Amino acid sequence: MNIFKRLYVSIIKLFSRRGYKGAEKGRLYGKWIVNNNSPNANLEQYPTLRQRANDLYVNNPFINGAINTLVNRIVGAGTTPQARTKNNDFNTQVEQAFKRWSESADVYGQYHFGDMERVIIQKLFLDGGIFIKTNLDNRRKNPFCLELLEYSRLATYGATPQGRNVVIQGVEINPSNGTVVAYHFVPAIIDDTTFNHRPVRIPVSNIIHFSPFRRPGQILGIPLLTPAIPYAYNLGEIVEAELISKKVEASLSVFVKTGDVYSHIQAASENQTTSEREIEIAPGMINYLEPGEDIQILDPNRPGKNFKDFTYFILEGIARSLGMSLEQITGDKSQVNYSSARHSELELRDYIKPFRKAIERYFLNPIWRQFISYAVMSGVLKVKDFMSNQEEYEKVEWIFKGDDWVDPVKEINAKANEILLGVSTLSEVCAAKGKDWQEVAKQRAREKEFLNNLGLNDISQETQIKDTIRSLEVIDGGKAQSNGR
Repeated sequence: MNIFKRLYVSIIKLFSRRGYKGAEKGRLYGKWIVNNNSPNANLEQYPTLRQRANDLYVNNPFINGAINTLVNRIVGAGTTPQARTKNNDFNTQVEQAFKRWSESADVYGQYHFGDMERVIIQKLFLDGGIFIKTNLDNRRKNPFCLELLEYSRLATYGATPQGRNVVIQGVEINPSNGTVVAYHFVPAIIDDTTFNHRPVRIPVSNIIHFSPFRRPGQILGIPLLTPAIPYAYNLGEIVEAELISKKVEASLSVFVKTGDVYSHIQAASENQTTSEREIEIAPGMINYLEPGEDIQILDPNRPGKNFKDFTYFILEGIARSLGMSLEQITGDKSQVNYSSARHSELELRDYIKPFRKAIERYFLNPIWRQFISYAVMSGVLKVKDFMSNQEEYEKVEWIFKGDDWVDPVKEINAKANEILLGVSTLSEVCAAKGKDWQEVAKQRAREKEFLNNLGLNDISQETQIKDTIRSLEVIDGGKAQSNGR
């Protein structure tokens, strides 16, 4: 009995010493070498990641299409604010003022606020983030304006920190507590080497740093495209190689095989008219080869029959890293049915929801609050009790691009039942479609009044009439059956 007990204890000790299999360093895992696990490790590699991600966006059709699709789905042409104060007149006034301001929201007066939103989302995937600098231009009615600064504008050298602060990749940090206090940017993107690139220091209070941070203490974002970069690059190289092979295949390649090289040299020496032989390929051609020569035609046989499956396997990995499905990144719907398309669509909607919340929390709401403050101070908005009720006047809801229904009949009936049961509202349904429920209600009222003046029924009235007729038919049918019995 003691022998079995000791054996049992020995086995337990043996397995307890093994620890975590994922941390083994044996023969199979010897090449798995990882770097320092700090949140800001390998900052020097970030510029390379950004350059490669942007290059893929410019030159790789799948990456370009995927990023454009995600930007379109997340913000579309731009979001629309709905003021949510108790003062309806103020709501209308501030929404109209924001609409006018949005037409030239940037510091250069050239770009629409919606276009800036699109760039911001795009840069999350290609650069890892972007900076939004708040500016004042006293030549405008509302002096408040914005300037977008890419990561490439960060000064990697020549920055002078204040006090004992340190500058890492253009980010000035207080080493005592690790907080970011300022950013250093080159003044402009100019390729002229004689231009003075003396960095400009901007305090953190004037900068909104929008980035999908994944770890506490991270000072710069990593491009969301990072996991897909090696796969997308190698896939591009493979496709390029196949294109070249198809060009070779399209061009008939003929090789002359010589069995006796010495006789070929002798024949060439006897023919002194030219040093090169030319064999013409033409219909009905009859030509005689030299002694010992044979003709072989090159057949590359490319691409292989598994080429599409192989490329689709790579594209599926790229798609998953971007929250998409294979058919969404390739556009190939040949293998898609209703159930799989609906499942992929719902997964994509879940993927983009955090992006919408992030841009709402860290960009749209802060910009809205500053816009209102400067609009009141400049007299664009006439509000007497703004300082005492500032939070009330800053209430807003953002309407994003609406999502189309996969099965319109089923989903619209479900939404109608949700409203009837009181578990949803017209506001929520309209917002999901990217519409303002108040504008929808006002437009419906105008349409009904116009049709009534013409003596025509509105579509809702037509529906009610049809439902009434159906009910009467059911009742009459029941009576007829009962009389028949």
